[in-house]
Amino acid sequence: MIDYLVRQKVWMSLLGFVWLFVIPTLIRADVPPKSFAQLNEAETIIVGTVQKIRIEPERSLVERGFGNYDWAIYVQISIEAIEKGNLDASEIEIRCFRVKSRRSATESLSVTGHRPIPQVGTKVRVYLDGAEPVLPNGITLTTAIDDASVGFDHGAVEAVEVSKLKSRAFTYFLPIETMGLLVVGLLIGTGIVGLRRIQSAKSKSRETGSAVAKFGHMFSSEISKFSSDEDVPR
Repeated sequence: MIDYLVRQKVWMSLLGFVWLFVIPTLIRADVPPKSFAQLNEAETIIVGTVQKIRIEPERSLVERGFGNYDWAIYVQISIEAIEKGNLDASEIEIRCFRVKSRRSATESLSVTGHRPIPQVGTKVRVYLDGAEPVLPNGITLTTAIDDASVGFDHGAVEAVEVSKLKSRAFTYFLPIETMGLLVVGLLIGTGIVGLRRIQSAKSKSRETGSAVAKFGHMFSSEISKFSSDEDVPR
């Protein structure tokens, strides 16, 4: 019975590990690219040229819990035209991001960031909500004028420094949810070991009692035999 329970708990732990560690690395709850009409609902729309790209590791602004990090990608753009909104500047620095790491399995399913982020010298149209481009495809080529041309594969060449960014599934190697599984597994394992020790002690106690009883019986038999021999007339 105990061996069956051990196997069952091991399988449950393995399934939990697969769910919390493997699945999130394969699945992303990313948002699909916005349509051309949706992009044009942005607060501000500018046309300009990418002048500089600066990358910094930062605490995530999407998943704000401790242990969640993003690559903050600051893109400096020289403004050539303002197609929508009020913006009194000749240059602007916008903040994009890519996921660097997440602390948990559930948070690893969040949006992965802006893409593509064109290389320096590319002439772009940027759809802004505040200081950030619309997620996920708020930076397009100026030639993009329909749904097909504003998608992820609209022909913009991604900046080399952005394409080289590395990310990992979890900040602490394993998702923090596994800590609960490890504690439960440890408690179960400790309980099983303790139960086995108790059963082993009981088994040894029964064996000892049986041996003592057998010895007592043999001793009584020998005493009886000796007494019988003493009663025989000589």
